[in-house]
Parts: sequence; structure tokens; C-alpha cells
Amino acid sequence: MKKRKFGVRAKLLAFILPVVALALFALIMIANVYSRNMLEQKTTRWEPEGDAREGSWYVDGVSHATMAFGEPYMDTYTGNYVVTASQWVDRVGGKGMVVAADVTLDVLSEVVNNMEVEGNGRSVLYKDMGKNSGR
Repeated sequence: MKKRKFGVRAKLLAFILPVVALALFALIMIANVYSRNMLEQKTTRWEPEGDAREGSWYVDGVSHATMAFGEPYMDTYTGNYVVTASQWVDRVGGKGMVVAADVTLDVLSEVVNNMEVEGNGRSVLYKDMGKNSGR
């Protein structure tokens, strides 16, 4: 029986392929650990930009006993228009807090459009700007 000899190409492939696979696996594991640690740090040490009590959502929420919407604005992360609903909530122990939630206008419009109105009526979403709207 003749022994088969492996050529230089076969020997190089037998060496290089496992090394490349191992390096790729190591890079994926390092990226996984790094991103997990970064996310954990950002969620456990959350530090807001500036004083939250100076934000318009907080100032609006202090004066609302029920959830009320503020002014719409463009969200810099998503590029969508967003409106913040906020209100003041009394807590046990005498202290209170403002709770708030951002709602995209797309979602808000979808909710309003899906409202069922009696007869031929339609639902409309508008913001009262304190001016006489006419009729």
C-alpha cells in the first residue's frame, strides 16, 4: 500500500483553518463580555444629564394630578416625534415624585384612529394651546 503524502497546501490549510476559527471565536467571546459589562455599567450607574428637576417633563408633571401630555418634540435617537405624559404622584412618607412616559406620535395616532365613535363620528387628537379655536 502506498502512503499518501499531503502537499504544502494541505498542511498549511490544516494549520491555518483551526487558528483562524479559534481567533474568530476568541474575538466573539471578547466582544460579548465587553458589551455585557458596558450594558451592566450603564444600567446600574445611570447618571442623568443635568438636574432632572429642570426638565420640561418634570416641571409639567409637578402641576398635573393626572397624566397629561406635554409639547411634542423630535427624539434625537429615533428621529420620531414624541410627546411626554407626566404627573405628580404622592408617595407614602410624605414625599412625592413625578412619573413620566414618552409616547411616539405614531403610536398615539394609531390609538386615536382605532377608537370607535358612535354613528358617523370620528376621533381627533389636538393640543389645546389656550387660544380660542373658533367654533
